[in-house]
Amino acid sequence: MPHPTSTHYPPDEARKIINDLTEVYAKVYDAPPYIGDPFFSVATFIERLTAAFDMKGFEVVTAHLDDGTLVGYVHGVTLSFPRDAESVDRGSDGTHERTFDHGCPEKISAGVA
Repeated sequence: MPHPTSTHYPPDEARKIINDLTEVYAKVYDAPPYIGDPFFSVATFIERLTAAFDMKGFEVVTAHLDDGTLVGYVHGVTLSFPRDAESVDRGSDGTHERTFDHGCPEKISAGVA
């Protein structure tokens, strides 16, 4: 059974592998229900990815097989919560209520008294 190895890429190094990342993205999202949805287009992916390169804490982690085949990756940025702590109303219990895209209201402890 193959054992992929992972590699971490900071922004400058990630820019060098954008074609590889785009190739994998295109294969993964070339299936229903993503086909034809502009949000999942390759062009939109490239726009989002290149914009993220300049965000604080951006990093890509790839998984490769022994033969060098890229079999997956993840990318993200460092976020702090709450980003606008001084301007957000707090509940009496110190939590902030947020509704996420999936529509499920969730209370998140901000650790602020």
